[in-house]
Amino acid sequence: MKQWWKKSGQEFLAKWKARRGNVFIENGIWIIIVVLAMILPIEALRNALVKAFNQITSNLNSIP
Repeated sequence: MKQWWKKSGQEFLAKWKARRGNVFIENGIWIIIVVLAMILPIEALRNALVKAFNQITSNLNSIP
């Protein structure tokens, strides 16, 4: 089993390294994915803070 796993892993790596494609497009896609992964949590945090601030200010406005 271990030898089979090692052999299949080596074959996979050989195919992965031998593939041909546009490296610039692939790198561009990865850059977009990474940037989105960085922006989306920040946007979610911002929305949560805005909601909390609005709730606090509305509670303060209800005080006579």
